[in-house]
Amino acid sequence: MIAQSDTLNTGREIAKLYHDGDVKAIWSISTSDMQKAFVSINDLRNLRESIISNLGTEVEVLSEQTVKEANFDVYTRVGRWTGTAVAIEIVVATDELNKLAGFWIRPQRVAAHSPHLNYQVKS
Repeated sequence: MIAQSDTLNTGREIAKLYHDGDVKAIWSISTSDMQKAFVSINDLRNLRESIISNLGTEVEVLSEQTVKEANFDVYTRVGRWTGTAVAIEIVVATDELNKLAGFWIRPQRVAAHSPHLNYQVKS
């Protein structure tokens, strides 16, 4: 298991590789399943270019956290991006060999509003 500070540093390093456009490095540290999901280095490069054209680039980190989920160390980073007013999260999952096993860039997930959140049990 990677220590939380190591998970934080690894997540930051992988996010930096993404922001720097170093798709070859991302490809080389990815598990075979992650490489299959990316399809090819060129597809990974095209994905990055598509994200930049839709969301812009990250200009501010708002929060970071690490958790252990199943056999994965997960780093989540929420930031402001130039092309959208919505907060965007980068999620990096690494396996027990510290290989990239999951990678997502998506709008920050927020709980849906419910009128039942303040419900008091009545007995």
